[in-house]
Amino acid sequence: MASSTNGLVPITRAFLSSYYDKYPFPPISPDVSRLTDDLYNISKHLLHNSPPPPLPEGQRLLMQEAESEAPHKMDENMWKNREQIEEIMLLLQSSHWPKT
Repeated sequence: MASSTNGLVPITRAFLSSYYDKYPFPPISPDVSRLTDDLYNISKHLLHNSPPPPLPEGQRLLMQEAESEAPHKMDENMWKNREQIEEIMLLLQSSHWPKT
């Protein structure tokens, strides 16, 4: 009897990278970088002229995330995987099944 693991490969970074190379993301507009810099400079100017009160924890974390570097390809792949898993989980709920 054949093993149920025949043909399976370990899911590594290299495997995921080669898999998602077949499904490229559309290129980001060159304006995104410029607009991001403009928004960052405007926010710095606003903060300098009228500093806000201390932010609650959730908003502070959101600000840190917004100021971080753009995601790398691995992060984009993981995001896509998560999105697909969340959609599968949603469709597995009986309330989303077709009515018979």
